[in-house]
Amino acid sequence: MELTKVRIKNFRSINDSGDITVDKITALVGRNESGKSALLLALASLNPAGGRKHLSNIKDFPRGRRLEECKPDTPVVATCWKLSSEETAQVAKMLGHGAPITEVHIGRGYAPEPWVGLQDIQEPTVDEEEVKSIVGRLRLVLEPPVAVADPHKTSCEASWKRVQHTGSLVSDPKAWAAETTARVLVLLDDDRAGRVTYNDLITSKLIRDSAIMFVTEGFDPKPAEADIEDLIDPGVYADLVSQTYRTELSGKALALNSNIPRIVRRYEEAFEVLGIEFHKTRPAREFMSRMGADPAAVLPAASGARFEALFKAVRRRYERQVAADRPAFA
Repeated sequence: MELTKVRIKNFRSINDSGDITVDKITALVGRNESGKSALLLALASLNPAGGRKHLSNIKDFPRGRRLEECKPDTPVVATCWKLSSEETAQVAKMLGHGAPITEVHIGRGYAPEPWVGLQDIQEPTVDEEEVKSIVGRLRLVLEPPVAVADPHKTSCEASWKRVQHTGSLVSDPKAWAAETTARVLVLLDDDRAGRVTYNDLITSKLIRDSAIMFVTEGFDPKPAEADIEDLIDPGVYADLVSQTYRTELSGKALALNSNIPRIVRRYEEAFEVLGIEFHKTRPAREFMSRMGADPAAVLPAASGARFEALFKAVRRRYERQVAADRPAFA
């Protein structure tokens, strides 16, 4: 099985993430406290170490909303998994009818019980005369008499019982989810918040230590702390900030503290002095836009070397993960 899509709702800082497509490498990009860790923790609740438990309406339900809104069936996680050809064949053998099933949907709410749905499952073809014949024979031994009210319903219920009692594919979604072979690497800023996220991921057993990297791996020598923005040339970053905050900074002068090692923190403090809130996503979007139009203008040699070193480190880690043939999920 391969995870292809996830959606998180009603969990901590996330009201509704919308559908998030998952590929071999998926990046979660956002400023601090924007919900990246909450999304991963919600996903982990689908298959946690020690088994699923009730989620807490006090701790996990979004703040600012009334607790009465939180019910046992309030949706939290919805995932879509692509089946391998072997798994598709196994499901087809269990159902015994219909077109091949290539996807399965698994999710949960605040109650620990998960739900499982098979995509495009079809109602079986029913021979009504055969059903009537079988029920007629049962009348001889069953009291009170059995009436044939809905043979289609009878057949569907029988098929569902076959699904429930055949193997662990559907009856144990936890084991099914654990079989994913997705290759995942998590890249974190190397700061206090990044280290907290790292510890959360490891202690919750959501992902293996070997699948987590820090952005400082793109530097030589390696600094004590660094954000992804520290790969960018300081002069280029200053121009990005000036351009994206030209209205707010009109007539004002920024005083940057060079003793602060991380460039984003430097600007956050300088903006705070001016009473302006700094969002690093603004210069980040401008950087990506300029990279698409004229990479050389925003990527001088030293900055390019840092990005190249980081990408090579990511590639080496990914190749080790593939060679070990172990999924990233713990």
